[in-house]
Amino acid sequence: TKGAERRLRLKAAAWLVLMVALGLALGAVQFVPLYEVATSGFRAAQAAPTLQQVLGWAYPWRRLITFAVPNFFGNPAHHGYFDLFQWRYVPAAVNAYGRTIASHDWGVKNYVEGGAYLGLLPLFLALIAVVRWLRSLRLPSATGEPRTADPEPPIGLRAAGRVFDVRGFFALLALFSLGCIFGTPLYALVYALPYLRQSHSPFRWVFPLTISVAVLVGWGIDEVRRIAELRVRSSKRDSKPAIRRFFLLDAPPSLVSVLAALAFWGGLATLVGLVLSRIFFDRIEPLVERVFWSLALAPNAFPDHRAFYSYEFRWIGLFGLLLTATGIVLRVSHCPIYLRRRPVWEVLAVGVLVVDLLSFGAGFYPAVDPALLEYTPPVVEFLRRDTSLWRYGVFAPPGTTKTMNANVGMFYDLQAIDGYDSIFPQQYVAYMELIEPQDQILYNRIAPLREWSSLDSPLLDLLNVKYIVTEVEIPNPAKYRLVYQDEAVRVYENLAVLPRAFTLPATAAVVVDDVAEGLRTYDPHRYVILDGDQQPATDNPQPATYSPQPVTRYTRNEVFIDATVTEPGWLILSDSYFPGWRAFVRPRGTGEEAEQEVEVVRVDGNFRGVFLEPGEWTVRFKYSPNAVKIGAFVTFIAGMATLFLVGLYLWRFFYREEDDASTVRRVAKNSLAPIVLNLFNRLIDFAFAALMARILGPVGNGRYATAVNIYLWFEVVVNFGLDMYLMREVARQRERSWQLFVNTTTLRLLLFAAVVPLLVGFLAGWQALGSPLAPETIWAVLLLYVGLLPGSIAYGLAAVFRGFEKHEIPAAIQTVTTIIRATLGVLVLVGGLGVVGVAGASIL
Repeated sequence: TKGAERRLRLKAAAWLVLMVALGLALGAVQFVPLYEVATSGFRAAQAAPTLQQVLGWAYPWRRLITFAVPNFFGNPAHHGYFDLFQWRYVPAAVNAYGRTIASHDWGVKNYVEGGAYLGLLPLFLALIAVVRWLRSLRLPSATGEPRTADPEPPIGLRAAGRVFDVRGFFALLALFSLGCIFGTPLYALVYALPYLRQSHSPFRWVFPLTISVAVLVGWGIDEVRRIAELRVRSSKRDSKPAIRRFFLLDAPPSLVSVLAALAFWGGLATLVGLVLSRIFFDRIEPLVERVFWSLALAPNAFPDHRAFYSYEFRWIGLFGLLLTATGIVLRVSHCPIYLRRRPVWEVLAVGVLVVDLLSFGAGFYPAVDPALLEYTPPVVEFLRRDTSLWRYGVFAPPGTTKTMNANVGMFYDLQAIDGYDSIFPQQYVAYMELIEPQDQILYNRIAPLREWSSLDSPLLDLLNVKYIVTEVEIPNPAKYRLVYQDEAVRVYENLAVLPRAFTLPATAAVVVDDVAEGLRTYDPHRYVILDGDQQPATDNPQPATYSPQPVTRYTRNEVFIDATVTEPGWLILSDSYFPGWRAFVRPRGTGEEAEQEVEVVRVDGNFRGVFLEPGEWTVRFKYSPNAVKIGAFVTFIAGMATLFLVGLYLWRFFYREEDDASTVRRVAKNSLAPIVLNLFNRLIDFAFAALMARILGPVGNGRYATAVNIYLWFEVVVNFGLDMYLMREVARQRERSWQLFVNTTTLRLLLFAAVVPLLVGFLAGWQALGSPLAPETIWAVLLLYVGLLPGSIAYGLAAVFRGFEKHEIPAAIQTVTTIIRATLGVLVLVGGLGVVGVAGASIL
């Protein structure tokens, strides 16, 4: 019926939505922090590249060749070629322009980003699956009646008489991925989505393409097996010899046999053509030379056209062999040949696939001596001798090499000011642009220093750059002193460097509307530059001398500083400011119980600062971002929900209605199920309480606890022991369960209304005392009490189920309610609604 069909559709859609929601929620521990970082990154803050720019980074159309001949455009791991004219191996030396080369690689995209080879046999099998899907679609007949071109039912999910074929999804996904990879207008659909315009890599769609082809290959194999079984059965009635059946097409030919013929004869034609080209090379040499010089970048990778021909001969020949082998595999699938009861075509298919993929990737990941991992460059050994906190910068003016290239310092636990990453905070990019233009941001790089004037910038000193690594001489003895030199690099010490932590008096604070202009105007050695949107203006700021403060403990997530302050001032830690960093101050020598949280302010455009009163303090910076906590909790809730659904599914196999006939089983069911589910609920409540305590803080958490305690006093009166009474009476008189429920619910509503004046009078009396409750606490009490109205009815329904000895049902409903309440609680905490929001979520 239409109603049943509609219900089936809604059920399938609901499960699909639930699956997607749980999948996203399980990854929230990564997604939520990533969202926070990405929205503050340079890609979000700066103008996104235009669609045309992004499409310019896609594969050029000539890259289609690499889906058949993966090394057609060379390979950085190929450091030579076999010369067909000298009949010997020739190492890479120079190109056609006389410049030195180390390998034969002439692709527009690098080999990693351009590595999209999937194998020839997989492409044929995927094509078989796609054609099979197209044939399975319902097509209109000449009479107007629907008909199916394929007699076999399509592979997929059959629901309510309609077919959802998963092959179609992956076929369309593969097609869409190809459109994105090669920069067609299809990518505009991706570019238009929120946040995805930050992605500059249409070629990354090679990943969903690979997944789609892999899935389609599985269906292609199933189709080859199905046709093979039909052909084997028919071959038993065929009098032609097997060898003749192998070379001739079937009558009528199947899709597999047609593709087999195309692959087999196409591969042979390729091999024959290659052999003939070598035999008659003298005649075609002028044409080969013209092609060589007309191909973009080919002369950059080979010394001449003969070297180019020799190199490509090998890989096109391999393509011909693999194409022929693919045809043989597909054709042999029609022959009743077995190897230990396994069809021989399946064994051949595995062998061809292994040879295909190994020949493509062999040598790209060469083995090297592991001893190199233990080698430490002499310059690194020198830098490691300085155990204080500092950073280094690289000075690489035009004409020099990439000394200490991006992120190299990470290998040796050295902190640098440049690097490669896709999510640099915009504030750091803006700060570095004040030192010199950052023209490599489009390629996700904070560039090394390249301008001589950058070395004199006081902003470099503020970054705690103590050492400059370079290949050139820095003729500035007043600021830079040569402290190390070897055959490769030099290291200069910055004599004007500012310490990692230092203080400046409050009188040196400059509040500006334009921080960038303030940093250009005021020397950060003598002033603190504050954003006018965050701090009130100061009168007549005076320059001062900074005081270094010792950093006693330094980790990635926590920093301890012992600060001595003689007058009110700012403690500046020259580490980047980011939301989630918190600061706690206590008198030096005391424990953490004496700590007081203070505000962390962004100072000098990028760094962390806290305001201190005179005294000797221990300041603790702690990275404790709410995004990580909330993401972890959402993942936890999703994991609990998944376990709950799995438990419900398995419950059907352990419990049947007829089990209630046994007293032992009935008692066990009504004891164990509620115990397990209640423990489950308490675990969720405990995790939410920990998250709430973190976000609300001691004050907010105390206010909520006060509201809960006041609510519980009046909840006792409204409940009036009716839960136990209703459960007992229903157990005695099950036929009167509805009447008992209505009577007790009516009494609950009357008690709820009668207690309202008492609650209002109690709150008014408390407020009249010397220490009134905070407005947040009062609103939380009122919201919790409002939630008692539906809650009391729910308690009554649960008592009815328990009276019928169905304890597992209210326990399961309570678990669902707990999950929903915790989810809503997270939403209100994220929204900044605090105590009142949590109380509102508790209405459930």
